[in-house]
Amino acid sequence: MPSHLNPSQQQAVEYGGGHLLIVAGPGTGKTHTLTHRIAAQISRLKDNQKILAVTFTHHAAGEMKERLEKLIELPLTPSPPAGRAGLKKEGESGLNSKITVGTFHAFCLDILRAHANSLKDFRIASEDDIETVVKICWPQLSAKERSQQLKLIGHLKSKNERPLNPPLCERGGEGEFCLEYNQALRAKNLLDYDDLLLEAVRLLETSQNLCQTLQETYPLIFVDEYQDINPVQHQLLLELAGEKSVVTAIGDPDQSIYGFRGSDASLFQRFVEDFPGARVLTLTDNYRSTESLLKASGQVILKNADAARQELAAQFHCEGHLTVYEAPTERAEAEYVVHRIERMVGGTSLFSQDSRRVEIDQKAQRCFRGIAVLYRLNSQRHCLQEAFDRSGIPYEVTGDKKLIDRKPVMEFLDAIEALPEGEPHISEKLGLLKSSTSWHKWFEKNPSWLKNVEQLIQVARDFTTIRDLRNHLALQQPEEPLEYQADKVRLMTLHASKGLEFPAVFITGCEDGLIPLWREGEDNGAEERRLFYVGMTRAKEELFLTCAKRRMMFGQTRFPEASPFLKDIQDDLKRIEAARQTTHRKSAKTSTQMSLFD
Repeated sequence: MPSHLNPSQQQAVEYGGGHLLIVAGPGTGKTHTLTHRIAAQISRLKDNQKILAVTFTHHAAGEMKERLEKLIELPLTPSPPAGRAGLKKEGESGLNSKITVGTFHAFCLDILRAHANSLKDFRIASEDDIETVVKICWPQLSAKERSQQLKLIGHLKSKNERPLNPPLCERGGEGEFCLEYNQALRAKNLLDYDDLLLEAVRLLETSQNLCQTLQETYPLIFVDEYQDINPVQHQLLLELAGEKSVVTAIGDPDQSIYGFRGSDASLFQRFVEDFPGARVLTLTDNYRSTESLLKASGQVILKNADAARQELAAQFHCEGHLTVYEAPTERAEAEYVVHRIERMVGGTSLFSQDSRRVEIDQKAQRCFRGIAVLYRLNSQRHCLQEAFDRSGIPYEVTGDKKLIDRKPVMEFLDAIEALPEGEPHISEKLGLLKSSTSWHKWFEKNPSWLKNVEQLIQVARDFTTIRDLRNHLALQQPEEPLEYQADKVRLMTLHASKGLEFPAVFITGCEDGLIPLWREGEDNGAEERRLFYVGMTRAKEELFLTCAKRRMMFGQTRFPEASPFLKDIQDDLKRIEAARQTTHRKSAKTSTQMSLFD
């Protein structure tokens, strides 16, 4: 991405009218444009006025803040909890600088901490907390039924189909389950993740003075990834904007993939209706993918009836490759992925080179962190991990569980919470506890526990209080990576890949029923196509689409057809690679042992 602005970006940055919606396709410099516009708008602020910039993940907020700090000399303080979005001194408000950068949930947490007298000293519920609560509420239900009930409650809370007065959880029918669940949470002084938004909206609706104060404080509001907004966040934005604040939103409706979390792509289309007089501008110059990969992904997404239909122009002039490979089984598919990666990096061991196990690509210039392996379901990764473990290729799994929900993170936080604040630092206290003999036997039995604690210590270095650290961990999304710069191949779901980019990308399981994933009673074909499009547009130079003729899925052996999405890509853009046929011959007994000089 060039440091300068192209004409379309310049127009968006300099627009001086009212509300603005920027439609920005993948690789078109979304964050680049948004941060330059924020920096350009600071001059419009009066005394005691500030800019509010909200997004959906800590990673995105951190990237936005880092870019802004390079553009301006003002100190930026994120909305708590602090962390990768920036540091916050103990006792310092998160709303005290010219620009507040944070997630929707972090901003709502700040509002509740400062103004919700009825929710003093609440804690954000962890996965274990919620599991305890639902067992109390519905002891007669199975684990699967309790999980389904939680999913329904989350759907009700995120949709916010009616005004929150009376509150959502007081409705009849399905709402009664929500009421019972919320009462059990409040009895333990807990709020769940969705409650942060709901309670903040409820507070603004019932406190005109607070609402007016926030509107006067934030005359300029910026929203990143607007296609991911859900009805509660939408209501919050309307309350904050009021009649006077100017809203700039940026995003891409073709990358709306979080319907299962309650996001509503139609809200993107309603922006002009919600914010009268709004101007719509479009960014179409792509600085990420090669022309051939851009054409292929465009052919896939344009089959959607609701596609934005913006033709992106490749500005990255390099030869690209799209390879389609069909393996006999999912295990063979995993071995193919490992084999191709070994070729990209020039072999991962002396054995792979000397034995000619792999044919080394002529360039062989890839580093591990420049490669991502994507899949639709977490269950697919087990075969991949087995293949990676056998190969010795370093890898990191993203999108499994939040760090706070991994063992024994909560136990460590609970242990040091009883200690007095101050010296030594939180991370040092955690390190001393990690080194204690009482934990050695647990780490020996569970090596992953030690890794989780080491990651906790690394994150804790950015915090001065246990509460801020807990808040940060509780508000993380499972798909947010913990090791940003590690030289490892990234294994993640298609959902977790959004917002990232890699020189080489593998999308595994490109089979009908998996990509797109069909679930009984759900009609989400359009979103599944958008999800595949997101995965394809993560690739800069090389894209591999793999499938298996036989796969074990949901406890059954299936013989799927290739994904119908593959047929949407014209043949001259695809390179079909066939599985190698192996012949098993029974060798003479004397030939099974290698000689010393073989």
